[in-house]
Parts: sequence; structure tokens; C-alpha cells
Amino acid sequence: MAFQSLDLSTNLTLRGLNDVNRPQAVYDVSGGYRSLYYVMSIISNTQKGFPGSPEVPYSVGYNSTDRRFQTTYLDDLSIIATIQNRVVVGANLVLTITGVNNDAFRRGDVVLGGMDFSRLGQVVTATAGTIEITPFQPLNAFAVTDFAVGAFVRVAFDSSNVVRSTGKTSLTVTPRTDWNTISTVRDSFEWSLQNTNVASLISKVGDGGLWQNAQINLTSQRLLTSIDKAMLISQRAQGNNSLGEQDTFGGLDWTLRNRNGFVVDLQNAMTRQQFEDWLTEVTLRKSGNKDNVGLLVMGTQAYNRIASFGNGDFIRYQRDLTDGDKTLGVNFQYVEISGRRFALYIADVLDNRFFFPEVSTIAGVRGTIKSNDIYYIDTEPIKTDNGMGFKPAVEMLHWSPDGTPGGGQPFYAGMINGMNNAVVSSADIISASANNVVTPVEGSALHLMYKGGMNMITGEFSGKIGYLF
Repeated sequence: MAFQSLDLSTNLTLRGLNDVNRPQAVYDVSGGYRSLYYVMSIISNTQKGFPGSPEVPYSVGYNSTDRRFQTTYLDDLSIIATIQNRVVVGANLVLTITGVNNDAFRRGDVVLGGMDFSRLGQVVTATAGTIEITPFQPLNAFAVTDFAVGAFVRVAFDSSNVVRSTGKTSLTVTPRTDWNTISTVRDSFEWSLQNTNVASLISKVGDGGLWQNAQINLTSQRLLTSIDKAMLISQRAQGNNSLGEQDTFGGLDWTLRNRNGFVVDLQNAMTRQQFEDWLTEVTLRKSGNKDNVGLLVMGTQAYNRIASFGNGDFIRYQRDLTDGDKTLGVNFQYVEISGRRFALYIADVLDNRFFFPEVSTIAGVRGTIKSNDIYYIDTEPIKTDNGMGFKPAVEMLHWSPDGTPGGGQPFYAGMINGMNNAVVSSADIISASANNVVTPVEGSALHLMYKGGMNMITGEFSGKIGYLF
């Protein structure tokens, strides 16, 4: 049986996958084949006042028994809920309400109804999910259209004439907790010099580079494209089936739809007015966000669409986004749209016709549906309430076996003997990745593994405009 040591180029490939805090080395391996993961890492690595700071890791390690990464945050202190059901009880209304604040209404609160806020009621009793309100003015009874199902009910203030706190429920503001998790993404191939087509598997890496087994690059590319797709469309879920415990993190689409992102699903070709309205709304959601340079991520067809607005000057290129404290760490282009500056990134994954082959049938919408999507990602770090600095708008996560933030790593790669003779676990790959040179390799398998994910603390300051399949 033939045995062969790994050549220098192959070892550099595996070394690049194993090195901590070197995501760009991974993408050098596959020729920059996909880069959404890298872009999200750059946002994670950007801290207010310290752009690209090496002290801030591009990925945070964590460990927990439930495999969840917990995030604690404080909501806006406004109290508002959506009315699900409305029952008339004498002169009063009993409202079933839903929303994150459905347990925050208190006896005596003045609540507002109607688009002009002209309808006033006052809370008589309140429990989680249900409030009973009485007319603020006894002679001004509720009309059938007041506080209708589907409308909002919101607290203006407490106007009850209570000298002492008797009969008043306590006011408790408790930070909320949400979670995300990581995904295990794997790929592998069997290394055999007995393959009759072995000559066709050899390729040259770069100009003046070495010849090596081409399946290393192909396996790397497939792993990285899988990660890119996960960054975009992965849904947060945890399961346990015949294949064992399975976790998937919530990616960009999931975050925007489940963490209050401003999402607009279009039915017809996007107009300039629709785009400008969406962009204005999403960029002004954060107080003081007017000077922040956010990131626009879009497909080629979406770019072509908005570039056609106006007289050909709707998008104005300015310069590379690499100066001052607004940098995102890479050479994005500054563009000016509707008088505001943005970093622009045309994402390859949105243009992937193989994974997203659905072609638009909407008049005026060209190409594939996904290529017409536009995302706005707020890149400004979020201030912590306890004065401990800032957290990045996007956090990159990976599994830390010892539970320390600096422990573990997102990528693992290693040769494991006997691909067809044993079950290869995640622990096996982690153990094998410690060896950068392995011999012999005949009959072995190269395993690549990513144990990581992303977490956007909130989608409230980001958004998406596009089309459903």
C-alpha cells in the first residue's frame, strides 16, 4: 500500500483552517470564493473608537449545558400591546393583548386608542395578557370602533389620584433574555492514491504554487459556501433525533423576522419611493444614528434596480470606507443614496443561481428572486447599561470546550484514518486538528468542521426589502 506525507501547501491549508483569529486565511485557501462570513466577522471585530482592534476577537467562545448563548437586554420603556380580543362588560372593555409588554400594564394607567389618540381609557385591573379598562370620562362611553381588535393599546401615563401606593401594583423593569446557538457544519473526502482518476484530482495552487490534491480546495469551498448560506438563511432551532442532538443558529433572515427587524415583502417591482421609505425608516430607528455608516448588502439585480432610479446618479460613489472611526476594516465602497452614506457590499451568496434558482415572474423584476434582496445591517456597537462599554451589533460565536471566551476556535481540520470503518465524531475532528502533519494518509479522510454561528442582539435597527418565493 502506498503512503505519502502531506506536502507543504496542504499543510499550510490545514494550518490556515486551524489558526485562531485568522478568518481571512480560510478565504485565501478558497480564493475568496464566498465572503459573507468574513463580512459579518468584520462587523463583530469593530468596536467604537477601536476599529479592527486586535484586542477584540472576531469570534467569542462560550460553553453551556443547554448549548445556548444567552443575551440580556433592556427594552424601550414604552408600554404598548396589540389587541387580540375585545369583550364589552357593562361600560368597560376587557382586552386580551399580546406583545412583549403584555404583562407591564398597571392599575391606573391611562391608555390611548384611535389613530389620533383621542380615545382615552383607564386600567381598572391588569394581569399578564389581559386588561380591563373603563372610560376616562364616565359620560363618554366607548364606541364600537374604540380599541378594536388588531389595533394598538398604549400607556400614556399614570394619572390616578392616589396619595399613597395603596392599590398600586409594583413597577418592575426586568432585562429580558434571548438566546442563539451555534451550528456544526462539516465536510470531508476520502484520500486514496488508489483512485483510478487520481491524475484528474491534482491541481496547482496559485501562480508558482505547488501541486496538490484538488479535493482539499473543493472541500474547503463547499464548507465555506455552506457557512455563508447559514449566515443568511439558517433558522434558530434545537432538536434531538436519530442522528443525535442538532443545533442551528438564527442567521440574518431569521433575526430580522424574529427580533423586530423592519422587513418589507414586495408584491410588485420595487419603486424608488418604496426603497427610500424603507431606507429612511430603518436608518432612523436608532436614536442618534444619523451619522452612522450602516452596511447595505444586496444582490446584483437589486443593485441594478436602485442604480436605475433617477437620472443615473441615484447612487454616488465616493471613496473607500477605510478612514477614521467609521471604518469596517475592509475596503467597502462609500456610496451616497438619498443624501446618506453607506458601505456597499454585493453578496455572492444572493446571486448563487444553483442554491437560489427561483427566477422572478414579477413584471419588472429581473433575474433570480434572491438576487433582488436588499439588507441594511446596523454596524454601530450597542452601549451596555452597566457602563461596561459596548457590544458589537453582530457577535460571532464558537464553541469553547473549557468555557472561556478565548477558548476553542470556529474551524477544525484534520486527517482521520479509516473513513469507512468508524463513526467520526466532532470530538475526533477536534483531536485530529491538533496535528498539522499526518502520515500516512492513504485510506484516511480529510475532515473539515465549523462549530460556530452569529448572533445579532436585535434586528430592530436593521432591515430587509425584497420578495418572497
